[in-house]
Amino acid sequence: MAALERRGGPAARGRVDAHAAGWSSSVARRAHNPEVTGSNPVPATKSKAVPVPGGGLRHIGLSAADYTRVVAKVEYQRNALAPGILGAVVLLFAPFAVDTEWFTLVQYLVAILAAIVAWFALQARHWWWLVVFVPIVVLWNPVWPFDFSGQLWLAAQFIAAAAFLLAGVLIRSPRE
Repeated sequence: MAALERRGGPAARGRVDAHAAGWSSSVARRAHNPEVTGSNPVPATKSKAVPVPGGGLRHIGLSAADYTRVVAKVEYQRNALAPGILGAVVLLFAPFAVDTEWFTLVQYLVAILAAIVAWFALQARHWWWLVVFVPIVVLWNPVWPFDFSGQLWLAAQFIAAAAFLLAGVLIRSPRE
């Protein structure tokens, strides 16, 4: 304090702040300077993400507890949910439009929505959904329509609606 008064510091001018810190120490300057090596230490644990067969990433260098926390934080998105719900709604309306001019619109909507769901299944690497949605695209295609009628065709509307709903819920991919 006496040294500050002699040099004309804050105490000499009548202002003394008990909490004021000076940069007198090289250690203090180093601790607060991000450009100086050692002032911001690197994290103690290094993690390296490596791809795993079947998709996804495995973090190497983490403990088992940390790894489960990292894996638990992976968020998924269901891109096929909206087209799946729309396709199911259209197909539930389809039995009322079978013998009308509206059925062409139903065919277009179902074929397009089935192609969209199939695309999202490919992106999520859920290949088995192609076995369901490629036939739906073909059977409901309005360009070269099949002349189906009867109870079997009506049942196909409900089966396809269930497939749309199921695919919408089950097809998911990791959020990027």
